[in-house]
Amino acid sequence: MKQDMAMEKNCHRGRWNYQLWIVKRPKISNVLVMQDNPKATLDLWISRVNELAVEDLLDLYAENAVLLPTFSDALLTGKDGIRSYFEELGGHQGIEVSVVEDSLITQSLSDDLQTIGGIYEWRFGGGDEVVTVEARFTYVLDLSLTSPILHHHSSQLPRKPTG
Repeated sequence: MKQDMAMEKNCHRGRWNYQLWIVKRPKISNVLVMQDNPKATLDLWISRVNELAVEDLLDLYAENAVLLPTFSDALLTGKDGIRSYFEELGGHQGIEVSVVEDSLITQSLSDDLQTIGGIYEWRFGGGDEVVTVEARFTYVLDLSLTSPILHHHSSQLPRKPTG
């Protein structure tokens, strides 16, 4: 069960009293959707990035997952490092990512071990100040796991030399 914290604040004789309690809510499991479909895992990842749902996004990464992120030169392993990266990334105004659908390539390495790669576009900002960055990505997924992302590599597309 996923847990949320709730807080109640009330005033008694001029002093604020706080009561903190844990509210249990059912975790929505997407395992059945992801079992044989790497594209569904990617779609879920995209939606969680766009919602800035960092903890839900981390649920997709295995405990010992590796992330080579788009906007960092760090090699991140484990959920704490990955969390820090996405929290920092989420601090940018108007962040959004979308997949270039005709770029997707999937490979089946075994019944459960799958890869999916392609190109996605990151957008930052709003109004007249939108910056778009194209990046290539590869995921290695174990679809038998509830946290299927084992390895995620993403890098900005290199610029081709001109002339």
